[in-house]
Amino acid sequence: MTSKVAAAILINEDSKVLLQLRDNKSNLRSSGLWSLPGGQIEQSESSEAAVKREIYEETNIFNWSPKFLVTLEDSFEPGPSVMIDIYVDKIFPPYSIIIGEGQNLKFFDKKELINLETNKYLGLIIDYAFLFLNKNNL
Repeated sequence: MTSKVAAAILINEDSKVLLQLRDNKSNLRSSGLWSLPGGQIEQSESSEAAVKREIYEETNIFNWSPKFLVTLEDSFEPGPSVMIDIYVDKIFPPYSIIIGEGQNLKFFDKKELINLETNKYLGLIIDYAFLFLNKNNL
């Protein structure tokens, strides 16, 4: 059975994207990579509720409004594929980021992504998120 997760592209007032440096554990997907914050969708919750919960647990950010972007089948890593519901929103102060999971959380300019170790699809999906927000005047 394919597992389902929800993740978020959070863009701050400086048009930088929040990424999480995942823990470096052999049994963890995207281990040791910069990735989107998010996590497992529990059986009794919606995808949107899961992404709100996960973002709060991992980053302490709660003042945002998820906008569904796309569902991506992540089959780029060894093991079973994972279906990822990806949401996007712009966030504005006040917010206080606290690392709840992973090794680090940091905002990056899109140009900086080239120098990071990330998931194979990350740059493309972030570009898509910016297009989505601009097209919808968000």
